[in-house]
Amino acid sequence: MRIGVTGGGGFVGRSLVAELVSRGHEVVVVDERPVGCSERHSGRASSPDLARWLAGCERIYHLEWSGSFRQAVDDPEGTRKRNLSSLQNVLAVGIPVVFSSTSLVYGGNLSHPCREDQDVAPRAPYGQQKLEAEGLVRAAGGCAVRVFNIHGRGSTDSAQIIPRLLASVASDQVVRLNGDGLQQRDFVHVEDAAR
Repeated sequence: MRIGVTGGGGFVGRSLVAELVSRGHEVVVVDERPVGCSERHSGRASSPDLARWLAGCERIYHLEWSGSFRQAVDDPEGTRKRNLSSLQNVLAVGIPVVFSSTSLVYGGNLSHPCREDQDVAPRAPYGQQKLEAEGLVRAAGGCAVRVFNIHGRGSTDSAQIIPRLLASVASDQVVRLNGDGLQQRDFVHVEDAAR
């Protein structure tokens, strides 16, 4: 099967592309970073060439997202505009989309174990933007995957708890936790998320 992956050169994208290739799929990646795949187009999902690049694909995994949690807080309207515009360009291609969302859509309503039909109430712009994007994807017949705290080799996010804990332990430093220490987190290895 010919499959498109936007953001295929990112942390999760690289593992997803490797998984799809290992299953024998022809993978078309749209990303500015190089990655091992059948075909790569150096660009972004907002490109006017996107439909041509993804011609013949039977599915698109849309992983590209412009801006971090912090950037969404600092510039909520700018990140919203960029991300939803890119998503609308992907949806306009007319190929079923699997969208990479986030657990942050649940806001403070997260219980353990979490169910996908649990109420959503994102507190921050990042989660609000992802939830809005989910609605657009569903309206176009696609689906969203709400992945929780992804970790593993290749992560460059120093704000994530696992890299911080490992760095503290490796340097014999005190492990610093925010809050009261009673928080619960679900962690998913990047290779498991790709499967």
